[in-house]
Amino acid sequence: MATAGPPRTDAYLLHSRTNPNFATAELELTEQSLVCRVTGHAGWLAKALDLPDLKDRLNAGETITAFVIPCDGLSVKWLKQFLGGGFKVTDTEGRQWIVSLIYPSGVLSLIDGLNERAKFKQWKQALANPGQ
Repeated sequence: MATAGPPRTDAYLLHSRTNPNFATAELELTEQSLVCRVTGHAGWLAKALDLPDLKDRLNAGETITAFVIPCDGLSVKWLKQFLGGGFKVTDTEGRQWIVSLIYPSGVLSLIDGLNERAKFKQWKQALANPGQ
């Protein structure tokens, strides 16, 4: 596992930078890849993943992976949105994903942003040199 940053954390997958709809997820950085597993349902995500039964599968306890991006092909663009705790990545199929490490909107976003600064720094460092 990558030792430079947190190997796993809760995160949010966003529909877009301007649309506040999100799905909850778990983000993990290993020596080989950045993995995002879906933990909460969102209609837009079911369409994006072409899984019309996403909600049922999650309720049944199935593990659903949104993306796996190999470290050697990983390019991360950190966003000014989400108080610096969000980034954009592109998976191997060319789909762009927006990930926030904090609750993406409202007062909770501000509280998370202030409380999670150390987590942002760890992830920025880990994603700058993935797989090392």
